[in-house]
Amino acid sequence: NNLEHYSDGGRDNDIVDDDEYYSVWLVRDVSNKAHHQPISVLCCDDTRVLTGSLDHTLKVIRLQDGVSLFTLHGHLAPITTATIGGPAGEPQQEGDAVLIMGTVSSTAEGARKRSSTSSSTGGAAVGGGGGVVGVYNERNSLEGAIIASGAQDGSLCVWDLATGACVYSVSGHSGAVQSIVTSSSYLISFAADDKLAVWERFQGHLLNTLHLTDMFCSTMIMLTSKLLITTRQGRLCVWDVSTGVEVLEVSLGSAGQSVFPRHLLAVGASIICDYGNSLRTVRMPVAEKME
Repeated sequence: NNLEHYSDGGRDNDIVDDDEYYSVWLVRDVSNKAHHQPISVLCCDDTRVLTGSLDHTLKVIRLQDGVSLFTLHGHLAPITTATIGGPAGEPQQEGDAVLIMGTVSSTAEGARKRSSTSSSTGGAAVGGGGGVVGVYNERNSLEGAIIASGAQDGSLCVWDLATGACVYSVSGHSGAVQSIVTSSSYLISFAADDKLAVWERFQGHLLNTLHLTDMFCSTMIMLTSKLLITTRQGRLCVWDVSTGVEVLEVSLGSAGQSVFPRHLLAVGASIICDYGNSLRTVRMPVAEKME
């Protein structure tokens, strides 16, 4: 339940060659008791650290000096997940994006398109969750930046990152919230009740609910502001969250293998994931049409 901040004490580091080594001196600068019970969630952007705890609260701490900025009260159960969503409405998020189905490729076996679905989507990703966090520069305005958190009782809260005020709170699940991701227009949550809920980001209206009974891993990430990546046995699934329709599946290995990807990382238009003791890289080209 403690959070300690370290700095290098102002010492200069020597520039060394590949065959030499150097030392880094860390000096304890700040130590504060962040919570009364153990920390259950930890994430950050490039200026703030966000912690969630079994004591039902979250704290926002300035990364530079370890000063506690806000204590967020609103949940009535232990915090199970949280994420920081960057400011909405930035120029690069305008327009439409199209997943080019015919050119999706991976290092494993090919992808297949579901014939009953549409490939038209919109926007560019700004958020993250389950270990992947939206990052933005401190000099940019925090207007529209949010914290989204979920608790053991199925509740979700959205907070204003700049002020610490609770924007809204909703109860959309009957089980513990396991993962939250955000984009410029949506907030998506997945819980132990096997429900994936799509919320309107700004006011918290429930837009879609998907029942994913065979999703044995709660990891999910946004590819664009409308394309969500989840996992199933041996494959990745791409969803259009604006319609609640699965638009693509990508096979990662031989059929019949009981391997479930548990870690996802978005790098540009590519997805890196684990597959047993191997790594897979899946390219998902996205073309943006600016208005």
